[in-house]
Amino acid sequence: MNQPNISVKAETGQKTQYIVYGIVAVLVLGVAYFGIIKPILNGLGITKDKNDKSRGIYLAESFAANVAFTFLLKKTINRKRPGEIDPTFSVMTPSSSRSFPSGHTSEAFSLATSLTLVLPKWYVIAPAYTFAGLVGYSRMYLGAHYPSDIIAGALVGSGAAWLSYQFNKKLLQRKKSSTR
Repeated sequence: MNQPNISVKAETGQKTQYIVYGIVAVLVLGVAYFGIIKPILNGLGITKDKNDKSRGIYLAESFAANVAFTFLLKKTINRKRPGEIDPTFSVMTPSSSRSFPSGHTSEAFSLATSLTLVLPKWYVIAPAYTFAGLVGYSRMYLGAHYPSDIIAGALVGSGAAWLSYQFNKKLLQRKKSSTR
C-alpha cells in the first residue's frame, strides 16, 4: 500500500500555523492601528483622519461576527473532519472542533473583505485575497477540511465582514442625520 509522505505534510502543517499567527497578527495590528494609535494621533493633532476609529471598530466587529457565525455553524452542523473518518488522510491530530465551515478560512476571508472594504485599493485587495485563498488551500492540503468546508468558510467570513460593514454604514448615517 502506498503511504503518504507524512514528513512533508507535517512541515507544511507547522508552516500553516505560522500563517494563522500571521492572520491574527495582522488583525490585531489593524485594530490597534485604526482603533488606538491613529485616534491618539488625531487627538494630538498629528493626523486629521476622523474615519480611523470607526475603521478599527469595524475590523473588530467583523472579526467578532465571523467568529460567532462560524462557531454557531460548527455546533449546528457538527460535521466530522476528514482525518476522523480516515486517519491516513490527514497528518494533523484531529481537532476537538468540527469541520464545517473552516474557521481558519473564514477568519482569513473576513480579514481580507474587511480590509478591502475599508481600503479599496488594488494593492490591498490582491494580496489580501491571495493570502486568504492560500489559507483555505492549506487547510485542504493538510486534510483538515473538505473543499465544501473551505467554500463555506470563505462565504461566512466574507459575509460577516460585509454585514458588519453595512451595519456600521447605516449606524453612521443615523448618527449624521440625528446631529443635523
